[in-house]
Amino acid sequence: MKQAKRITYTSPDYANMPASARADMLADLERHYFTPRYQCSPFDPTELVALALEQRPDRPEFAEALGRCTEQWWEHELYAYLQDPSLRATRAAYGGGFVLLCPRLGRLNFDMLKDGSMLGIEFMEAVMSLRGEGNAGVPPASVGLRVVHRKFRE
Repeated sequence: MKQAKRITYTSPDYANMPASARADMLADLERHYFTPRYQCSPFDPTELVALALEQRPDRPEFAEALGRCTEQWWEHELYAYLQDPSLRATRAAYGGGFVLLCPRLGRLNFDMLKDGSMLGIEFMEAVMSLRGEGNAGVPPASVGLRVVHRKFRE
């Protein structure tokens, strides 16, 4: 296993820090705080719309809201936003959610906003397997959901 390179500015003695180390630290902090965390990628909701119509025929607005989702922003393998997460200040308040059972991924929790739009998907099988409580036969979200097309981060 490669040993991680030690960062020179980890010393708590900021008063005596060399100018080059201070410049490295500031560049790193700017990169961390001002670079977008989430990368947008295409999203095809067709299969999820069919699941919603099949499993929740009493609530057609769920399928309609999913049908409007064409992009996604992955937070990590447990959660994907269906709206740009950088627009949180302009977003409506949380309005509830619903659950669908996907044949490949198990339980999917969907978060909705009060305006009826989708906020995101939580992959519960991945959450449970992370906790050590899940079904080992179901792969994590990053492995199998066909409706999601994304590039894996390097």
